[in-house]
Amino acid sequence: MDVSGRVIRLDSTSKILSPGLRLGWLTACTQIVDLFEAYSEVSVMSPSGPSQVMMYKLLDQTWGHTGFVRWLAHLSHVYTNRLSMMLEACEKHVPKDVCTWKVPDSGMFVWISVDVTKHPKAPGGEPTKEFQMEVEGALYEKSRDNGVLISRGSWFLADPTQVSQAALRVTFAAATEPELAPGIERLGKAVREEFGLA
Repeated sequence: MDVSGRVIRLDSTSKILSPGLRLGWLTACTQIVDLFEAYSEVSVMSPSGPSQVMMYKLLDQTWGHTGFVRWLAHLSHVYTNRLSMMLEACEKHVPKDVCTWKVPDSGMFVWISVDVTKHPKAPGGEPTKEFQMEVEGALYEKSRDNGVLISRGSWFLADPTQVSQAALRVTFAAATEPELAPGIERLGKAVREEFGLA
């Protein structure tokens, strides 16, 4: 993985087992691992004892290495299916003249960009950041009112004043397969309502 001692890899159980465990691990060269270990000893001391015991029991006594790898393969298959279902639902229900999205290379989220220039109240010329945030907020509220919880794209900016477009982030990890298509259909309805589309 690393031939020059410059790579630090951080992993977590939050996406593969449970966010509440608050457990993760570090892979790096010995010198970097030693620094992290020393820092940990004078700060957090150690993660939750019950979480560590649970992970030990699961990985060492229940699954073993082979079982853990099998679990990851299963999870990958489940998430790949959910992603396909979500993208198919987006193609069917989300207005493509207003919204665009890309197939993610990894992760559990689809990022949907919203073209606010197509909004009926769009000012002429380049839309202001305020207008973009207003439309993004309206889509968030309408989606929530339609029973779909999404994330506003602006929530993921390091500096919210640097908004360049309205966007939405939707996850396929938190919903069951039967919930995905109806959820995206309700999101599409919220977009059509906000943009005055039939």
